[in-house]
Amino acid sequence: MIITDILPQKRYKKLRSNIYVDGKFYCGLMNETVVKEKLEIGAEVSESRLAQIQLNSEKLWALDKAFGYISYKMRSKKEVVKYLQDKGFLDVVVEYCLARLSEYKYVDDTNLSELLVSEYSKKGGKFLVKDKLIKKGIDKDLIEQHLSDFEEDDGAAYRLLEKYLKNKITGGAEGKKNFEKAIRHLQSRGFTWDTIKNVLARYRHLLDEGDINDWD
Repeated sequence: MIITDILPQKRYKKLRSNIYVDGKFYCGLMNETVVKEKLEIGAEVSESRLAQIQLNSEKLWALDKAFGYISYKMRSKKEVVKYLQDKGFLDVVVEYCLARLSEYKYVDDTNLSELLVSEYSKKGGKFLVKDKLIKKGIDKDLIEQHLSDFEEDDGAAYRLLEKYLKNKITGGAEGKKNFEKAIRHLQSRGFTWDTIKNVLARYRHLLDEGDINDWD
């Protein structure tokens, strides 16, 4: 097999080149790989060597893409894997990238989940936090570990309730309907019923204690 041409790719001129063997396109390689492997027009190369060179180059290319993907936002392992798979990289290449990123803590689900718990616990309850972790692709066991001793922020729930009821009627039949809607609002933000009852109790001057108990 003879390398008959090496041309820069139109989209990634400074990063990649197309390799032609025996007059036909063979593969794209990182320019770094072309230089490192001393590939040049007229050079003879075996199919097995070129295949290994291509694999190594794809690992570098995938790693470069992955760095770009995680550069502006923390990502879970599952997100990185899906991103690279959607780009068409082989499983062996994806596994290589994930191993390198994990080794240097660029992708760390334990750290990510801790940050997410801290962030979303200020915005909602336990169920909201769990939903966010699931959507991020965090491992089920890791989620349970974080939520096993999770304590909801009553203050956050109270502020949401207070904001929701602002300028709304809180007495009589219409008031009760507004409180019922407020309950659904807090539930939509992932708060457990125990937390909701606690913040409702702080409004006992607006509703009879019996009304609150009736909603168990």
